[in-house]
Amino acid sequence: MFFDSKETKFWKWFSKHSQELLDNKTGKGEVVDKMYEQLQKVNNGLVYEFSVNNEDGSRKDFVISADCNPELIPVVEKLYDARPNLPGWNIQKYRSRMESFDIQVGDAFIDSETARFCLVEDEDNPGMVDVLLFIDDYSDENIEQQDIAASVFVSAALGEYDVMKYVDLIEALGRESAFHEQSQPISELAGSFDEWKTKHS
Repeated sequence: MFFDSKETKFWKWFSKHSQELLDNKTGKGEVVDKMYEQLQKVNNGLVYEFSVNNEDGSRKDFVISADCNPELIPVVEKLYDARPNLPGWNIQKYRSRMESFDIQVGDAFIDSETARFCLVEDEDNPGMVDVLLFIDDYSDENIEQQDIAASVFVSAALGEYDVMKYVDLIEALGRESAFHEQSQPISELAGSFDEWKTKHS
């Protein structure tokens, strides 16, 4: 007797409810909650994103994400490889890069106009790089929120897969850091990272 894999079961459910998910305009509600429950049965570390990718809302992106956990890369790959070809859907793996955005996590705010960065070779992990993010109003009393905001910002700027694969440390710092003298405008982060990656690939 053959049993469906977790991946097959998920996509069977998704296919059955495909139109309901396409018709959902808010990204909330019972059908979305049930879809997430099915995704959690594949692995409870997986998350997702929905977005409309045409003007009339008839086509959607569905992104399967490891939530920046490198250990879940094989899980995402296996689920993505099992995906069906569904009308109205563009199924993707990992969150893609974004441009020109600000991040707020609690009291920590990262302004894309004023933030700066520095890439530092990770001596303990060859082939990996640390990303230091210099932010306004840095405070030693708010390190946790600032580091979370920095991680969210860098992951969005570089894309989830590249961060999991090549970035070891993401840290928020103030402008008094010794590394600040080597910093560049945040608008150059993606380009500088891609140059680094090309040299080390």
